[in-house]
Amino acid sequence: MLMVVVGLAFVPAVVLFAQAPGVSTDRAARTVWDGIYTEAQAQRGRGFYAEHCASCHGANLEGAEHRALKGDRFWATWQDTTVDRLLNHVSLNMPHSEDGSLKGTLGARVYADIVAHMLKANGYPEGTAALQYGAGKDITIVK
Repeated sequence: MLMVVVGLAFVPAVVLFAQAPGVSTDRAARTVWDGIYTEAQAQRGRGFYAEHCASCHGANLEGAEHRALKGDRFWATWQDTTVDRLLNHVSLNMPHSEDGSLKGTLGARVYADIVAHMLKANGYPEGTAALQYGAGKDITIVK
């Protein structure tokens, strides 16, 4: 008899937990299509890009001395990676200089603004919150 009581008490508890609203380990995946930067941020980024990036990557991100940052070249490099990975790459490696002395010298906000400009140039929509350094680790770049 004790076995039946324990069995009955245990089964409803499991069913209640499994059906409880809001109890889920699955988290909705965010992508760049969710609007992860603001229009103002992308506009600031456009100015920073013109000042620090355009001479190597082209005025319209089309590529020049170095690779293009929009279109097929962007997709080939960044498809299915995270915004955090893109932002880290840009902030650790740019702007380019022969001796490497300029890498990482622009500041976190400037790099985030430049990446916002890149995302806008690739057709991703703006949102209501600015992209912050370190906030893109769960945001996937998808076409």
